[in-house]
Amino acid sequence: QEFGPYDVPPSNRKVQEGESLSEIALEYSKHYKTDVTAEAIATANKIKNPNKVKVDTVLDMTKFIKKVE
Repeated sequence: QEFGPYDVPPSNRKVQEGESLSEIALEYSKHYKTDVTAEAIATANKIKNPNKVKVDTVLDMTKFIKKVE
């Protein structure tokens, strides 16, 4: 999923098949001035093991959204 520099990503993000929290963290970090890590996403979403996230898990990404100026 691509975001333009002024687009706001969804505040909730569903994990797709084959995706990792690391990939999702990079996606958010790439487009926003925020240091998102897989561990931070896991902690915010009470996921015990960031390497084992289930498909269709809905992640709350609210705290990681920051608009680029």
